[in-house]
Amino acid sequence: MGSVLEVRIAKRTGFCYGVREAIDKAKESAAAGKATHTLGQVVHNEGVISQLQQIGVRSVDTLDDVDHGAAVVIRAHGVKPEVFDRAEARGLEVIDGTCTWVIQEQRQLEELVEEGYTIVLLGTPKHPEVVGLLGFAPDAIVVDEEEDWDRIPRRKRMALITQSTQPPWKFEKLAAFMVSRAHELRIMNTVCPVTIRRQEDTLETAREVDLMVVVGGRHSANTKELTRLCGIVGTPAMQIENARDLVDPTPF
Repeated sequence: MGSVLEVRIAKRTGFCYGVREAIDKAKESAAAGKATHTLGQVVHNEGVISQLQQIGVRSVDTLDDVDHGAAVVIRAHGVKPEVFDRAEARGLEVIDGTCTWVIQEQRQLEELVEEGYTIVLLGTPKHPEVVGLLGFAPDAIVVDEEEDWDRIPRRKRMALITQSTQPPWKFEKLAAFMVSRAHELRIMNTVCPVTIRRQEDTLETAREVDLMVVVGGRHSANTKELTRLCGIVGTPAMQIENARDLVDPTPF
């Protein structure tokens, strides 16, 4: 085991503004004495989930798990429009924590549907954001990895939009691929700018150090992508969720 001479922290770290706002709304609701639930985990972070549980905020998988009259927080990923209708019908107080960037995506999808485009959505099929977006464009063609792309049809008018946390390089590559698939191609770059900046900062820091420790949820797509980027520049990386995961001193 060597000795660590210096620890550097990437320029911009922590949760994005959308996640922070959803967490704050859940805390404010609980502080006001309301029975508060989040529809799904508000963030892939055990520490934050534990803190919310301690103040009475409970994560539920469906609206059926929320008591009548209680408050339910919609997380930053957003949901299908019908979820709001169902919540209202059940007498629930809906606190909308949908990220403003995702709301913009939802509106753009509605416009594309209205204008008659064949829509391709780059995203992970079962990701909550993608599930929610499909509520605004049910016929959108969802593709993820490159091996999926050959099933994109050839159409006269097509539009490309993306899950906000997809890697920018993948979106750009798919956009180039789709040029030959349509006479008219409308490209809506909806990659979240915070995602882009986090990835840029990770690459910059990885080039300057001998080892990267990437802290984030085990199941977080964002965290996994940051870890992958470290490998691209040849810097070893450890993905952990908290300090307890640093059990092996060998890399240091």
